[in-house]
Amino acid sequence: MRRGATAAASVGLLVMLVGCQGDADEPASPGAEPQTTAAGPTVPVNLPTDCAAVGSALAGVELYDESADLVQPAPSGASVALGCEWAGGEVAGVTLVVSTASPEAVSDAAGGLADLGFTCDADLGGQLCIVTEDAPVSLDGIDTTIALQEIVFARNGVWVYVATAETDGQALAREVAAEIFG
Repeated sequence: MRRGATAAASVGLLVMLVGCQGDADEPASPGAEPQTTAAGPTVPVNLPTDCAAVGSALAGVELYDESADLVQPAPSGASVALGCEWAGGEVAGVTLVVSTASPEAVSDAAGGLADLGFTCDADLGGQLCIVTEDAPVSLDGIDTTIALQEIVFARNGVWVYVATAETDGQALAREVAAEIFG
């Protein structure tokens, strides 16, 4: 994978969401955690803790990095529970960041995504938002475009962020959300 091309393209999409950037300095504790919602009941979640165990949708794609230090758009006050990057081919790549924040912060951040060009729908008991873009890049002196996609799943204080280059990340976002919320 040409890491520079993918990184540059991903940074372009990340810049769109600077307004959603939270304070993700402290990692969240893994495992089943109760999340209290403004609406009432506690919802148990099972946060992923291992990139290698996440996402059958990524079968055959090489895990490039596992870190809680990945740059990501997130709600205010968010803590990163898991950050992963996978690489495949010349420019294909996937970034996954799972964060937690207060349910109110997650709801507020998700509510602002439509203003940033995301299309949002109710899905899996939460909000699934997607934006795509064809980004110009130069590979070996040849100007071309690569398909970039950002997906956010927001529910009950959990923020699942997926950014992809030249691959569709919707299956991964849905799979991770289903794993978290059972």
